[in-house]
Amino acid sequence: MRTDLQSHPKVVRILSAIRPHDVQTVTDKFRVIGGLHAVWGIFDAHSQDGVLRGYTPGLMDHVIGWDGFSEAMIKVDWLVFDGLETLSIPEFVEHNGKSAKRRAEDQKRKRNDRKTYGSCPDDVHDFADKMRTECGLEKEKEKEEAMMEQEEQKEETVAEQEEEAAAEEASAADEPGVEDADPGGELSGASGRGEG
Repeated sequence: MRTDLQSHPKVVRILSAIRPHDVQTVTDKFRVIGGLHAVWGIFDAHSQDGVLRGYTPGLMDHVIGWDGFSEAMIKVDWLVFDGLETLSIPEFVEHNGKSAKRRAEDQKRKRNDRKTYGSCPDDVHDFADKMRTECGLEKEKEKEEAMMEQEEQKEETVAEQEEEAAAEEASAADEPGVEDADPGGELSGASGRGEG
């Protein structure tokens, strides 16, 4: 919820719509803010897109405990009723939902960092550029090392395969073959005798 909500013109208009003839007090203004918080909280808890089906202005008033509040929100365009049974909040995703919460948390963290660390030193941009460059160089170096390691692994695999092939050839040459088992050539018919 915005920190300047109490001075927002729409809050003043809602206050005027709810108590047009009475004198408004500071308490009334904070009650309006509480009502807005209640309505927005219901949407945040039960809707992902800012649409609540099955809700009417009267039902929403009943849920938050304030008759006429939904109609006052409708008059300032903070709530839309389709005339049947659906209420919606314009620009819900911008102000509510996960991305809005993340933006708000980031904004708060940055604000706190600025308070803690004060203004940035003059050389902060140089430092940031240096870090970006160093990080970039480190990543490039890591990529090159990884590629070199892959190449070395490929070369080792090829060398191992070549060694295995050479060992297989050597063992095949050492094993006695048909020619070695028949030194005189008798089985092959080369004994000098004529064939039949």
